Amino acid sequence: MTTILNYLYNLHVALSQLVNVLIGGDPDESLSGRIGKSLVAGGWAARVPWPALLRRHWLAAIETDEGGNSARGRRERI
Repeated sequence: MTTILNYLYNLHVALSQLVNVLIGGDPDESLSGRIGKSLVAGGWAARVPWPALLRRHWLAAIETDEGGNSARGRRERI
């Protein structure tokens, strides 16, 4: 059972990173981390009244060492 759960978790991370890449983000950054950075930077995500559970998840997903290798070549507010 643990092997299946690990596989599903890894698949989830891979899909999150794929979606982020498809919209021009860093290939090693998750979509959650990117949205979290938008919240902190006052981007579009900061203007939406998200449920507290989602906001906490996105803020916890921020990796400060990721995001500099986006298709635009710079850190960006999404």
